[in-house]
Amino acid sequence: MAKKITIFIFIFLLAILAIAFIAKVFSPKAAQGKYDSFAKCLAGSGAVMYGAYWCSHCENEKAAFGASFSYVNYVECTKDTQKCLTNKIEGYPTWLFPA
Repeated sequence: MAKKITIFIFIFLLAILAIAFIAKVFSPKAAQGKYDSFAKCLAGSGAVMYGAYWCSHCENEKAAFGASFSYVNYVECTKDTQKCLTNKIEGYPTWLFPA
């Protein structure tokens, strides 16, 4: 009888830990980045970052923003070549801010 109670308590505690872990991972706060406000402000002002996937400096900037980079207006010049040519982008990364 005591062994069954011990097993029940173990399974119950394991279930509680699993629920806590899932809640932590999938909570909206877990998806927030450190610089969300800054990145949203840049996007709202119309700022655009132009870069290329192979550019180490671009990757460093993306890494600095972390999860918040998803809010940045970003143009991948290897995919959207015309936008980069139109805006006379000659080096990466290039940030353009509206006048």
